[in-house]
Amino acid sequence: MKFWFGLANNDKQLIKRTNYFYVKKSWAVLSTTQAKQFSKLMKQQQATLKARATVYVQNQVKAAMVKNPTMSQAQLAQVQKAAAAQYQANAIQSMIKTVKASK
Repeated sequence: MKFWFGLANNDKQLIKRTNYFYVKKSWAVLSTTQAKQFSKLMKQQQATLKARATVYVQNQVKAAMVKNPTMSQAQLAQVQKAAAAQYQANAIQSMIKTVKASK
């Protein structure tokens, strides 16, 4: 310990240290209580989110099939994957807004 505190010529004492963290604007910042609340909300709504996601993905696949009826299985899988990712991102964003709004 003496070695590490002695590196900066501060007489082997640490008076105060302040750390600053910069987070990108695209990241969600939650307090610990908000994170716990978010986790609880996700667990509560897991079944409904799964059902809604299935319906959303099916609707997106149907819309894609209407636009291009000759889609291959690989293209359909890609549309499903993109729709699932889109729904998940939207659901998480709405839940974060809900958690931030409630205090």
